[in-house]
Amino acid sequence: MIDWQQIDEVLTPGGDPIEVEIYREFITATRDTLATVERLIVANAPAKEVLWELHRVKGSCATFGLSGTAQMVAEWEDASKKTGVIPSAADMATLWASFRESIAELQRQRPERMALVMAEPSPL
Repeated sequence: MIDWQQIDEVLTPGGDPIEVEIYREFITATRDTLATVERLIVANAPAKEVLWELHRVKGSCATFGLSGTAQMVAEWEDASKKTGVIPSAADMATLWASFRESIAELQRQRPERMALVMAEPSPL
């Protein structure tokens, strides 16, 4: 699920270069953080470390309009607080899929804006 109002606030029509760069950085940072969470899970890191990284993903996704992905993480946070169980590798596969599907939906629904975001940044 995508919060289209939020998308239209953070990535306005016309391709403001600052907004494009910020959204590009959000995508890159979220990919990096998801990879970090996977490594922590595989390494049996303390739950606190895993949840901290997931909390970052939740906040970023909520800020940048990926509300379905943010909600998934929020539910995991709540469940973990109650049970002490952190997400599994299989859960992470679901989270990755949600993130990728959201980006693909953005590309379908806001193609002009996302083409700018997904393009390689020009060297200065």
